[in-house]
Amino acid sequence: MKKVIFIGLLSILLVGCNLFAPKTIEKSIINNSSVNVEVLIPGYYEDDGIISTKIITISPGEKINFKFYDNQVKYGKARLAKITRVTMSYDDGLYTIQDAIPVKYTIFNMTTQNAIVSEINNLFDTTTVASDSTVEIDVYLPDKINVYAVTAVHQIKLNTEIQRVGGKRYIVVK
Repeated sequence: MKKVIFIGLLSILLVGCNLFAPKTIEKSIINNSSVNVEVLIPGYYEDDGIISTKIITISPGEKINFKFYDNQVKYGKARLAKITRVTMSYDDGLYTIQDAIPVKYTIFNMTTQNAIVSEINNLFDTTTVASDSTVEIDVYLPDKINVYAVTAVHQIKLNTEIQRVGGKRYIVVK
């Protein structure tokens, strides 16, 4: 009788341990963009059982597979490690990275000096705009841009404002 109870308790213990063991799933990321991309993977599952957050650099055309702890409430989803000129989407176990599609913007320099207009995350190329003139540029991920401008000669900070009028987009330097 003691053996039966002992075996029953042992089997309950073993089954219970499997219920609490981390559940991992295999995911893949493919980089279809033209640049190296850093991806942050929270809940990354190492072969030795350690769960960590890992940043992986993926080259253009490269596809990687990884184990991912399947608790997105606790750890979140894989995402780009920083804002760059790429986007990442997810469908059926595959994360796909692609070059972002540029959007046309017009920069208006309303000052009396030449202005250097830049974006903190390099979502558009730094551009010099002559005083009281306009320049058209390509902007990547326009909903994430953080624009700044300085005078070309003395690097004095200028005010910038992003505007949308109809279907057109503008960066106004004042």
